[in-house]
Amino acid sequence: MHSRSLVRLGCLVALVASATPAVAQNAGDVWFPTSVLSGGELVRVDRGGVLHKYAGILAKSIAYDAQGRVYAVDPDHAEIAIVTTAGKVGSIPWVGAQSIVACPDGSFWVRSAASAGAVTFTRIDAGGAVLAGPVLVTAAVMTEVVDAAGSVWITGIFDTTNLIRITSDGTLTPLLVPFVTPGLAALRLTTTSDGSIFIANGTTTVRRFDSNLQLLSSFTAPAPINVISPGRAKSLVAFSHAASTVFALGANGAVLRTVTLPWGGSPLFSISSVWEAPDGSFWVDGTKGFFQFVGEQFDVHGQLMASYAGLGGGVAQGDVTGRMRLEMSPSSADPDLDGATNRVELVVGSNPLDAASVPAALTATSSGTSSGGSIAIQIHAPASANQPYFVALSLNGRGGVKLDPPYATPSVPLGQDPLLTLSLRAPPMRPTLGGVLDANGDASSVTSFGPVLSGRTVYVSAIYATPSDVPAATAQVAVTMP
Repeated sequence: MHSRSLVRLGCLVALVASATPAVAQNAGDVWFPTSVLSGGELVRVDRGGVLHKYAGILAKSIAYDAQGRVYAVDPDHAEIAIVTTAGKVGSIPWVGAQSIVACPDGSFWVRSAASAGAVTFTRIDAGGAVLAGPVLVTAAVMTEVVDAAGSVWITGIFDTTNLIRITSDGTLTPLLVPFVTPGLAALRLTTTSDGSIFIANGTTTVRRFDSNLQLLSSFTAPAPINVISPGRAKSLVAFSHAASTVFALGANGAVLRTVTLPWGGSPLFSISSVWEAPDGSFWVDGTKGFFQFVGEQFDVHGQLMASYAGLGGGVAQGDVTGRMRLEMSPSSADPDLDGATNRVELVVGSNPLDAASVPAALTATSSGTSSGGSIAIQIHAPASANQPYFVALSLNGRGGVKLDPPYATPSVPLGQDPLLTLSLRAPPMRPTLGGVLDANGDASSVTSFGPVLSGRTVYVSAIYATPSDVPAATAQVAVTMP
């Protein structure tokens, strides 16, 4: 087992070392519309798990502009608030706004209440100037998505026969659904950047159309699909209520990953949205029961990574350019009482809500003279006894380098540079930079260097294999060479 694991781990770190140039991990904050348990305020969770509330903004729907600012529909204050992490920086007066969705060109479609249950759709720029509309829609809107051309597509509640498309210039076109949906199953649709429209209707068939609703292809899903959304790299994320399972599907229907939810079975169990974070993990928003609003993150192997409660007013939105992390308690808290704070556990990839998921610890010290120094390391990873490890070194403590997919979490918390490339070679550039943890999950070694690193700060992290051969990484430790 050791040799097989070591070969696999060696291959993984070799791929990490060749990943140039480095891409910094701009961990994206996640914003929540007004929720039941947030006190009626717009909520942001930063990458360290710290919760921020924005008093006086009762957000019903949110979207982003190109600068990452949040546009929050606030019907109670008859405005669209413009918010940065520092707080509210402006607003667009708007009476009756219900939702907002962003277009690829930086404009927005705003849905507003009209008379007798009808609504209007208006396209505005980032400053609130009207670009198209308002366009009157009499359907009871269930979903609205924007395609690659900036057109908004609308489905109606309990309407499986009709769709509405409003192009970017405000032209409304009613469209007949070119297939039959049995019973009262709802139509769910999503769009992808290549201009495709994907429609699911609660059956095992998912269909792909062009912007004129001409069928391009279809495939059979592994279970009836009730919710569908875009995933990474033109993949799809779909949820099946019948199977309580989230699927990542290729555009041709190939199953890339699956997560079977550990909650369900209640008449009140429902899923409002699913999405795939840039690191390959799945996020699920839904209700477990009466007022049991919850959102949870699952890794690529279906293991629960993080959880939050209280979502009830809308769908959470994350910075899709960064790595999503949600943990509602402060980064310094330790809710599972395992001795590691949320901040540490989220960095190294262990579960901050599971005491059995103990994060590995790394210590490193330097000694010697300017003519030659050494770094002594100690690793303690009790859950990975008898598993191989590598020690990664870098002169760049910023950023983070992804492990080879599908092991996208956690990353090596070091910046890419020649020292990292050398230290992650298989075999290592020094025998003491790699080995096997003992029966207690411990290892220690001393690695000597010449004067080339004299006076430099070296950042150290350990990559180790878990019992299932999935790699993990410790947090970085900085040492200054003599």
